[in-house]
Amino acid sequence: MARALRLDFAGATWHVFSRGNNHQPIFLDDTDRLRFLELLGDATERYKWIVYAYELMTNHYHFALDTPEPTLSRGMQWLNGKYAQWFNRRHGRSGHLFQGRFGGEAVEKETELLNVCRYIALNAVDAGIVERPEDYRWGSYRAHAGHEEVPKWLASKELLVRLAPDPAVAQNLYRTFIAEGIGNDHDIRPRIVGQIFLGGERWIQQMRALVESKPRPDDHPRAQRYVGRPLMPTIVKVVAETFGTSVAQVQKRGANPARRAAAWLGCYEGILSRRAIAAGLRLDSSGRASDLISICDRELDHDEWLQKKIDRCCERLRALPPPPITTLTVSPAVLR
Repeated sequence: MARALRLDFAGATWHVFSRGNNHQPIFLDDTDRLRFLELLGDATERYKWIVYAYELMTNHYHFALDTPEPTLSRGMQWLNGKYAQWFNRRHGRSGHLFQGRFGGEAVEKETELLNVCRYIALNAVDAGIVERPEDYRWGSYRAHAGHEEVPKWLASKELLVRLAPDPAVAQNLYRTFIAEGIGNDHDIRPRIVGQIFLGGERWIQQMRALVESKPRPDDHPRAQRYVGRPLMPTIVKVVAETFGTSVAQVQKRGANPARRAAAWLGCYEGILSRRAIAAGLRLDSSGRASDLISICDRELDHDEWLQKKIDRCCERLRALPPPPITTLTVSPAVLR
């Protein structure tokens, strides 16, 4: 079977899912589920996602989200990678946790987002785990329906306002809308076109035009695609100030926490290419940049001092005005 096409563009709405390798469980207990949700919250902040719905099953999960920036692939790689590393360490196992890359469909927001959210909310019901969605703890339904506190990273207000402007009315309509799907046909899968499109015919034609234009990550300079993201000179300067050292020291050969932090911030805060990170730190190769990022990732799991330093760097970088953009070319199809 041909591999499904992948898109990644700004302003898209997605139904995303990922399954365990060989159908094996990816969540063995509640500690696993809580850790995954923590990482999902981190990914939402880091990659500027707008998450509308989620459901964690035993051997797979589902999300519905917007990507204001084209960060779906990178964010999913980070999320699944970080969780798999943690899961394997905790349970003393090795090897692949997930079945290849994540799956996902581009969704026409105006016509299909609510349908996707209902499909996600009823996953546990459809699987026979519970009779009512409010009885399942590991999904977003309970927060949207007012049964528990809404996580700060879950876009509950943004979803409910699509039903009614008044929050109380919208919440009641949401509960009714989800309940109407129980025992009725709410499966979105038969309506997915080409393994990736869920929407009306006109919208699908627009998406196909976007595919045929063959957009690639390198079509436009990265600084143009991620408007407002800091560039390496700014990152290096902020790291030097925060770590109490000099720009020259951050760029100096050899391993030091500030240099590793600058590489990590270039990747996750600047969303920069490995090549740009290597150039900003005067590294010999893109591979060396990847090494520094990986080392910093591991250190952040247990080094509170480093966590605080990087958090401070993020705060300072986000408070800065965006870098000047001299040219910006965007396909009209992306803006529709």
